[in-house]
Amino acid sequence: MLSMHPAGHEPEVWRVKFNRPTEEQIRSRAREIFLQNGSQPGHDLDNWLRAERELVQMRPSKISGLELPKAKHGKTAR
Repeated sequence: MLSMHPAGHEPEVWRVKFNRPTEEQIRSRAREIFLQNGSQPGHDLDNWLRAERELVQMRPSKISGLELPKAKHGKTAR
C-alpha cells in the first residue's frame, strides 16, 4: 500500500494530525461490527468502510486511546 503523507511529517504524526485511525484500529472495529451483525459473511467491505468512517469521525484523542485486542503472549492480534 502506497503511503502518502506531507513532506517532513512522519506517518504517525500525519495520522494523528489528520485524524486517521490505524489499520489495526479499523480492523478491530470492523470485526466488532461483523459480530454485532450476527457474523453474516459477505459484508467485509461494508464493515470496513463503516468502521473507518466511525473512527475518522472520532476525536484524535479517542482514537489514540482505543485498545486493540490482545493475542496470546501480549502481542496485538492481527
